[in-house]
Amino acid sequence: MVNPALEQVREYELNIIQEVVKNFDVDGIVLDRVRYDGIYADFSDSSREKFEMWLGKKIKFPDDIFRIEGDSIIKGRYFKEWVKWRAFVIKDFFKRAREIVKR
Repeated sequence: MVNPALEQVREYELNIIQEVVKNFDVDGIVLDRVRYDGIYADFSDSSREKFEMWLGKKIKFPDDIFRIEGDSIIKGRYFKEWVKWRAFVIKDFFKRAREIVKR
């Protein structure tokens, strides 16, 4: 998945699922790699804006999430919230995908 927080990415992927279940007699859909590609993804401006909106405040981005010093990751004050938000984004995508498959 590219950036699961981007609505256009989500809609593109969901439209593919909808096309498959509409045009083929399937018993189910298996989704793989629906996740962020590691802890370093995605720190785009779009993700920052969506995270700050979800959090309800502007933050010092990305240092309030984490910073790298040498070989170490130093967790920032909003690291846990960042991880929760990313999980919420993926969970919401799966919820929407399930609704399409169950129609």
